[in-house]
Amino acid sequence: MSPCLIRVVLRPVAITREQHLAVTERRPVVREAGWWLRGDNRWMRWRALVGSGVAVAATAVVGASAVDADGVWFRELRKPRWQPPPQVFGPVWTALYADIAVSSAVALSKLPRRSGFAPALTANLLLNAGWTWVFWGARRPSWAAVEAAALTASSVDLLARAARADARAGAALAPYVAWCAFATALSTAIARRNP
Repeated sequence: MSPCLIRVVLRPVAITREQHLAVTERRPVVREAGWWLRGDNRWMRWRALVGSGVAVAATAVVGASAVDADGVWFRELRKPRWQPPPQVFGPVWTALYADIAVSSAVALSKLPRRSGFAPALTANLLLNAGWTWVFWGARRPSWAAVEAAALTASSVDLLARAARADARAGAALAPYVAWCAFATALSTAIARRNP
């Protein structure tokens, strides 16, 4: 029998001073803005951003195509006094959709494929676009209230999944969850006033 020779090859790794201090002194690594779009996996991160951006934009287009805020049916509905003016919804949803796209891209680029984030995001976006078709298209405020509650639950789940990947991505989805909860309350109030 001949003796086995095990050869270990060590390669020098370039790390920053902050990374060295983070390891040796247990300090947090400070990263500059946009750090997640640079580095070793930048192609995967850009692909995640483009993919989530396209999915969210499609949701916005499909959902907005059912809205008829100037229609007779909507104008004749009895609404609560605390409903925001129609001009608020466009800017709020634009900001929320951008938030969903970026937060989802961060989560998708950090989580393994089997994490279930992509199917959870898909379900959430389907519920999101579906609400406008139930409320405006079918003209069923009571069904829309139930659908909005499902959307809120789905948004809470999405926030929790994103937070597992990156705490900041999860925290960034909190306004979306809050707005969905508000939409549930508003849909319920409209449904009660218009049986």
